[in-house]
Amino acid sequence: MGTLSEAVDRIKADLVISGTVYDSQIKEALRSALRSLRGKRYWFLRGTYSLTLTEGDSYETLPTDFSVPDKASYVAQGMRYSDKSGFNTVPYQKLVYDHYSVIQTGQPVSCAYNGDKIYFSHVADTNYTIDLEYFTQDSTLPTADADATVWGDEGYDVWVQLGKIIFKRASAEFNPSQADDNMLAFYTSQLDTQHENRFTYG
Repeated sequence: MGTLSEAVDRIKADLVISGTVYDSQIKEALRSALRSLRGKRYWFLRGTYSLTLTEGDSYETLPTDFSVPDKASYVAQGMRYSDKSGFNTVPYQKLVYDHYSVIQTGQPVSCAYNGDKIYFSHVADTNYTIDLEYFTQDSTLPTADADATVWGDEGYDVWVQLGKIIFKRASAEFNPSQADDNMLAFYTSQLDTQHENRFTYG
């Protein structure tokens, strides 16, 4: 995976910068780029996680690399419950409106995401293993030169180009150009094409 120092070196080479005077600003721009890229749903960001909804609880903490949800399901009495089959994902406000005026204990029929938690319609009457499919983000943004990122392989070009644009916009000495935006659009288009190919055939 591409490291923070590799990304910094690439930006410095593109801008013909020598020395380390801009390194800290470039690193912060690259971290800003990663924050901007959160919530993307590319194939390489897919993750899975199993958590236990403990008897007596109605919410659990999501994994630290959680970005946006895809699917949630669980098995009970030999049946798998998921969206449109007895366990729907709904907006948090709907979950509260539908279920929280009267607290019920039993098997959950819906869930909602809010902050770093997943909430359930019922206080669990037993333990349930909830299988999550979701899209990931970096749990911790890279700070050390050798730190890698989930965008360091397939999404490397998009990440670094966006970081370069953010650096240039924040700098008094470098101005972003239309060519920078065009290159970001090109890299993003290539990544989208790879995603569609994998989604269709893989």
